[in-house]
Amino acid sequence: MITDEIMITMAATLSTTLVIMLLAIRNTVHKKRLRRSLDWLETAKHSKYDTAHFQALKNDIDPTYIYSGNSSTSTFKLSLKISFGIAVLLGFSWWTFQLFTKGVLIWAAVSGLFAVIGLILPFLIWREVKQREEIKSRAGRTLKQIEKNLKQSHSEISEQSRKPAASTVSIIESAPVTDTTIRVEQKIPIPEDSVLRRHVLTQLRTEVEESLFPRPADCVLLRHYEQLGESEVKNRLLNPEALQHFKFIDGIEIPDAAASTSIIDVKEKSSPIELAIVGTPSKSDSKHEVPEDSVLRRDWLTQLRSEIEASLFPRPTDCVLLRHYEQLVESELENRLVNPEDLSLFKFIEGRESALDSSAPSKPKRIDTLINKPASKAKNEPEQITIPEDSVLQRHFISQLRSEIETEVYPRPTEATLQRHYDQLIEAELASHLKWNTNWIR
Repeated sequence: MITDEIMITMAATLSTTLVIMLLAIRNTVHKKRLRRSLDWLETAKHSKYDTAHFQALKNDIDPTYIYSGNSSTSTFKLSLKISFGIAVLLGFSWWTFQLFTKGVLIWAAVSGLFAVIGLILPFLIWREVKQREEIKSRAGRTLKQIEKNLKQSHSEISEQSRKPAASTVSIIESAPVTDTTIRVEQKIPIPEDSVLRRHVLTQLRTEVEESLFPRPADCVLLRHYEQLGESEVKNRLLNPEALQHFKFIDGIEIPDAAASTSIIDVKEKSSPIELAIVGTPSKSDSKHEVPEDSVLRRDWLTQLRSEIEASLFPRPTDCVLLRHYEQLVESELENRLVNPEDLSLFKFIEGRESALDSSAPSKPKRIDTLINKPASKAKNEPEQITIPEDSVLQRHFISQLRSEIETEVYPRPTEATLQRHYDQLIEAELASHLKWNTNWIR
């Protein structure tokens, strides 16, 4: 008899546990879907959705997850769940009393535990249903707010479209257009070159994504996010005022879309063609004086390349954009080497004035401290610097000379190879100053 009671208790507890687990899993899945639907609606509320995108989003959401269920079906389901909890409470309470009277205390305790669970179960079911209804009501309010905003935006767009239509009709009736062959109107300020156009579109898409909410991880939200980004890019391309900050791309000025330019204006603004002058080019018209030493030439070109990259847009990470970026830097480097006006910042290389400025003769700076200048000296006689014979004064003299040389050249680099070349350059310049400007090294 005791064995039968134990088997009945085990069967009742296992079946009750299984039913409770199934209810908990179903409730968790249902609640997760509700929260995901609410997140979609909140995202759509703070975004610029059109009617097509909103309708696609609305079709993806189950209506049972939006509207609160006050129907008879939901009431019947709720009553079934509460009845199950009450049945568990009453059944296990009675069975606990029977086991206790027969002396099966261990299984009576197990049955009593399930009776307590049956007591708590109706309250838990009631709380979960209330939370679910609150989420549904919140989702329904959000959906109504989005529909209201869409209707207001459509009404505003229709009112705005009526006003320019009336003005266009009045203009056509008053003065017909007769100079269509003379005027050339520019539409969208997008470069014709494929590389520049790709850069403009990439930068525009990046700014559009920065102005939107963060990129979602869910696949459905990601699809709507990409559709929203594409529509925003098209809207900005159709609106010329949205591209005013793209007037300078890679040093090339893009003409303004707001101002239409006629053929006559373009002809007046165009610069006259300069005739080529045949003659022997001088040293100042040729390419820049690049150091003959391989180490100095490499440092010189590295510094020039870094200046060019600093003046351009940031270095891209895409492989195609990176290749075009390298080509642009190489072409700019060749242009600066050929054109003398582009290297005005590089007039002082290796501590002395470059040969770019032919009007000003080069005058190396000299140290005025610890120098005994003669009272009178001929103009053509070169000035010499006397180095002290004392070892301490010599060390201070050379340290000060080195510091003055370092102030004249470019700043000390941080890379190890460039630092080594920089030290070699300073040593060579120091030896040059000591050789030609002093009477110590002969």
